[in-house]
Amino acid sequence: MSKILVILGMVLFLQQVQSQNQTRWTEDFDNLVSFTPSPSGSWQSDTVYYLPGSSPTNPQSYRGLVPSTIGSTIVLETPSYDCSMYRYVYLKFNHICKISPSDTARIEYAYHLGAGIYGNWKPLPASGSEYKGSASNYGTTVFNATSYAQWQADNDTALPTNSWWKKEIFDLHTIAGYSLVKFRFTLKCGNVAGTDIAYGWLLENFELLASTDPIVPPTVQFIAPLVKDTVYSTGPWDINAEVKSHLGASIVPPMLKYTAMYNGKVTYEDSIPMTHVSGNSFWKATIPQYIVGTTILYSITGQDSYGNEAIASSSYTIFNCPAIVTTYSDTLCFGESYDFGGETYTVSGTYYDTLESISGCDSIISLTLTIKDISPVSGLSITESDNRFIISWSNSPELLYEIYRNEIFWDMVSSSSRTGTYIDSNLTDGTTYCYKIKAIDGDCQSELSDAVCLTYNYNDVGIVGAKNVSPLRVYPNPVKNGELRMENGELKENTVIEIFDVVGQRLNNYQLSIVNCQLIIDVSHLANGLYFLKIDNNVVKFIKE
Repeated sequence: MSKILVILGMVLFLQQVQSQNQTRWTEDFDNLVSFTPSPSGSWQSDTVYYLPGSSPTNPQSYRGLVPSTIGSTIVLETPSYDCSMYRYVYLKFNHICKISPSDTARIEYAYHLGAGIYGNWKPLPASGSEYKGSASNYGTTVFNATSYAQWQADNDTALPTNSWWKKEIFDLHTIAGYSLVKFRFTLKCGNVAGTDIAYGWLLENFELLASTDPIVPPTVQFIAPLVKDTVYSTGPWDINAEVKSHLGASIVPPMLKYTAMYNGKVTYEDSIPMTHVSGNSFWKATIPQYIVGTTILYSITGQDSYGNEAIASSSYTIFNCPAIVTTYSDTLCFGESYDFGGETYTVSGTYYDTLESISGCDSIISLTLTIKDISPVSGLSITESDNRFIISWSNSPELLYEIYRNEIFWDMVSSSSRTGTYIDSNLTDGTTYCYKIKAIDGDCQSELSDAVCLTYNYNDVGIVGAKNVSPLRVYPNPVKNGELRMENGELKENTVIEIFDVVGQRLNNYQLSIVNCQLIIDVSHLANGLYFLKIDNNVVKFIKE
């Protein structure tokens, strides 16, 4: 019902004085609607989408249906409002304009000319200082689904939600001041057929405010932490807001009004006085706990001592927490530790920690921890062959192995078999060598193995049964620098020596060059391997590395 704010009674005398220069007309569409639709039935009450209004049991909005005929228009006309005593006039309303971009919705006004006659209808200005809302296209196309991105202009069949409500404000002091005026809401089907599948134009909480003094509504806005849309806790929830006058006037303690709904039905409504928190503008109230599935619609009305008023609205729906599991994995070496969830872990396993997010849901963190425990090398042995040490051990093919000789790092090897082998030919006669092995896997390593030791005794390689020659010394063996040397004072220069490979193929004849009783053979061109050196009928084997 349209209402004129009238203050009666001595108890409210102070408020009456403070607001005696203002008159407010409202329509919340919750009960008997004072507006007139044309044609009949083109505007209907809607109990699905609405904002908190005056009715505790019958909250609803008013819905204009998109005409099905191109060029057709539906109208919702207000009563007349006598602003003849007031210079300043503000028009406010909330709406969801879910109509096609090819259709238009706008507000028009007409002056009373006398004797019950009104002038021509004119649209409210689409530019200048009159429009105080935030629709993106009001200056060009008035209202439709393109006005706000949330209204999904690219999908005519998208259904609204109660989070879509937008507030529009018009400063009409140049239009309605000192006038008798009425308004109408018009919805016109444009030049595209079939747009009547869109939901239509929803109106809520119409208000016309007239005043002899400038109308400057106070700021009313929610402040963080915001409680809106989807929440995962049943509450209670603290609602924080800033309510501030722009005229230096004091603020009347604001009220938080909320409606609880479950399965589309109102289960409870209440108004809660807000508590002053800090400064001169911060207030708080608490909405109590409700069960999962409940939707809470709430609003805060801020009013200054001059009667200027503003409202901020929001809503939230309570859902069960989704399963939020974040999985991590990490690998440590034996002896290291991992701090997680307030605990310290040193063994492999899967561990969990639970964190509570700001939304009220528990977030589960899963950690799979692997501890690499690399066993020391086993089966270590050492043998001597052909003036070389061969070190062997039990092996894991995927690992690397560090070789330590006489407690000093010596070399690193890998192996593709189950038995590791290392050959050391860099030896000095009469020296004892001790070897230890360490297994390496990434950043992890084993302890050093037990040591194996052996004393190196140089073994001259001679020509067995050689005739007409003194004992022959062949070195170095293995050959690493490409030169094989022989010492014997009785071999003569240009003696022919032959070299054969392991399959008996003769590779070369060599004419020896004698330098200081040394015979030198250049074998740098030979591939690494085992070869046989023949002098007359005597044979010596040597290794090329």
